[in-house]
Amino acid sequence: MVTAEAIATPAISTTATLTPAVIVVPLTQLPETNQERWRAQQQDRKVNDPPLVYIAKNPTMLWWYDPLTSQSVPIGMISGPFPAQAEFTVHSAQQAALEVPYVINVDFGLTAISEAVRERMKAAGYSQSVEAYVLRTADIQPQ
Repeated sequence: MVTAEAIATPAISTTATLTPAVIVVPLTQLPETNQERWRAQQQDRKVNDPPLVYIAKNPTMLWWYDPLTSQSVPIGMISGPFPAQAEFTVHSAQQAALEVPYVINVDFGLTAISEAVRERMKAAGYSQSVEAYVLRTADIQPQ
């Protein structure tokens, strides 16, 4: 027989269950440097050590990749001999290119480049020189 007291008193468990704390630590990537952003645009990069000399038989655009805006910016037209310190394929255009060291406002007769371009270079951390590039065409030949 069940008594009224047994029905009115619920069974209480005296053992507590501890739940382990879960700490979530998100993995964050370190921001890329401007140099790393530039290198990411270069597929199949091959360094020329020492740099090879090429000749632009006709005026050819010298480009600079702005790592802050991810844009290729025209610096100016070059012709004649120039050093190529690396060869690569431009990722976005899938075109063969040559990396050309350029001392800002000094090399290749490009001594009066746009103030806006110089300011973009400076904002990206380049005040003396940049790694520029030319796209490979039939007008560009090894010396």
